[in-house]
Amino acid sequence: MTRRPAHILGLFSLDAPTRRTLAQSPDTPDDQLALLATDGNLHVRLAAARHPRMPRDVLGRLRCAGASHDLAAVGRGDPAM
Repeated sequence: MTRRPAHILGLFSLDAPTRRTLAQSPDTPDDQLALLATDGNLHVRLAAARHPRMPRDVLGRLRCAGASHDLAAVGRGDPAM
């Protein structure tokens, strides 16, 4: 079984509006943004994906893996994507 740090597990216990707020916050760490981009809630995923500090490689991997079809348009027009 994979053990996750308590602060990461805490993300999953928060309600969707709070996770969305975290996904939009400039203070949210990159590792948490990456997790929020895989959230079960569409609005949380999109907020995380649109975050200016979302690691491009993470978003690119999610899109390539088909993990989230609703992220397909995020980053379009960016040559790095």
